[in-house]
Amino acid sequence: MAGASATILIDREWTSSEQKILDDMLSKTAIIIEDNNYFVVNNTFAIGGKQHEEYQSFTYTIFNINDEASYSSDECNQINEVFHSIPVTAIDFSATTNRTNLRMLGEIVLYIADKLNGIIDFRGALLPEKAYKENDFWWIIEKANWEEVEHYYTEMIREIPGTIACIHYQTGGKHHWAYNVCDVLFMKSWVNHPEFQLIK
Repeated sequence: MAGASATILIDREWTSSEQKILDDMLSKTAIIIEDNNYFVVNNTFAIGGKQHEEYQSFTYTIFNINDEASYSSDECNQINEVFHSIPVTAIDFSATTNRTNLRMLGEIVLYIADKLNGIIDFRGALLPEKAYKENDFWWIIEKANWEEVEHYYTEMIREIPGTIACIHYQTGGKHHWAYNVCDVLFMKSWVNHPEFQLIK
């Protein structure tokens, strides 16, 4: 069963220069690398991380945003308004199981985003544990509008340095929701925050 993921967005095409940065990270951290973009890591010390776990496995996918139609023009405009950058290429990192050390994944994403001068899409909305304790989980996931729970998010991120944006969209269930995109400075603090999470 697949686990959490995060996507790095950059404002240019993927070239050999970007691939070299990715390959360098893999050479420093991975103990297994397979042709299908699957790799296994047991620590992140070589890229400035703090996480040590045995055999954490991940995959990555690189795609052109226009080819995949994964971001609407409205979403790209919202991202550009905050970060002054229109996404062109995405590299998505995913855990292969639910039992993954998410901080290890966060440190990998942080390292690559920093080297690529990219921003990070969390692929969902960051909400603190308090939001789920005070509300029904499925109501939040399936029925709530973002405005009804946004105060939990605002309280959680208020003192974290860096920039994080709420990118608004209409769900298939016709309610208004948002996902979060942040810069490297925010991510540096987020990976060590008590509420740290990545989204499945």
